[in-house]
This record gives sequence, C-alpha cells and structure tokens, in this order.
Amino acid sequence: MLRDGAATADGGRAVSLTDIGAVRGRFEKAQMTASFGGAVCRVAVNPADGGVRVERFALAHDVGRAVNPRLLTGQLAGAAAQGIGGALLEEIAYDSNGQPLTTSFADYTLPTAAELPNVEVTILEYGCSDNPLGIKGGGEAGIVGALGAVANAVADALGPEAEIVNSSVSPARVWQALNHRRRSP
Repeated sequence: MLRDGAATADGGRAVSLTDIGAVRGRFEKAQMTASFGGAVCRVAVNPADGGVRVERFALAHDVGRAVNPRLLTGQLAGAAAQGIGGALLEEIAYDSNGQPLTTSFADYTLPTAAELPNVEVTILEYGCSDNPLGIKGGGEAGIVGALGAVANAVADALGPEAEIVNSSVSPARVWQALNHRRRSP
C-alpha cells in the first residue's frame, strides 16, 4: 500500500518512494550488442484469387540469455504475427500527391487468428559478455524476418516467371503477378 510517501507492506514494514527510485549505479558500454535470427515459412497460393495462406511459420532468435522464456516466446510469436499481417494484408497506400488513401481500419486490414498459423519459436541463447545480465534484444525480433520470409515463400510458390518485387504480397499483387506470368511469352 502507498501511504505518506512510502510503500508499506502488511506488518508495517515500509520503504520511502524516494529510496525505491534512487539510482544505485549506471551501466555504459562503448559498442552495441547485436543479436541474430531467422524466419522460414511455407505458404499456399490460390491461383484463382491470389490469396495466400501461411501454412507453417518458424523463427529462431538469439537473445543472449532468456530472462523470461515464456514471455519472450509470446513476444516473438506476436511480432511474427504482425510481420505476417504486414506481408499479406497491411499496406499504406498514397495517391500521386502523397495523401494517404489508407485512413481507417476499413482500408487497412489486420490479421486475426484465422489468418495466422501457430508460430514455432526457438530461442537461442548465445551469452553476451558485454553487459551484466548477458542479454540481447529479443521481443521485437519476430517481425524482422517475417516480411521477407513470407514474400520469398510466395515468390518460390509462384515460380521464376512471376515477379515479386515488394514485401507486400496482398491477394491483388499476387493475382497480378500470376496473370502477368500467364500473359508473358
């Protein structure tokens, strides 16, 4: 309970809020710490409408040391879902004057559980000696490889004749790539 500028526990033991917030030390380092990872997926493409379904998605990411593996797994899977949505559904469009055409969620579709596979997460722990906890970044890493993994899986599914030059593989773009391939000599 907070009372009279202190956090008080049952039994009356109290610590002042100024003591809780006091800086006890500082950690600085000259260089950044880098992590690494990768993502792969398998997709199915419907040639009739250009729809893409991600059938399987897996990612692995080095976090140095996983302080809370369960939470980190959820963060990585959620970030991968965001990346999958970015590849398949989400696109911010502009007109020739630079005015946004994507102005509401009616224009900007987000994925639901129906569009997402179970994301398989592998946490790699290659310790880091550059900081006291041995940790590296991790929670946002699931999105980093998702766009490329999905776009490349779609490109692979369409074959070398269909050109995919954007990480957005919306049904309209995939349908256009399929139809361009059919018309090419």
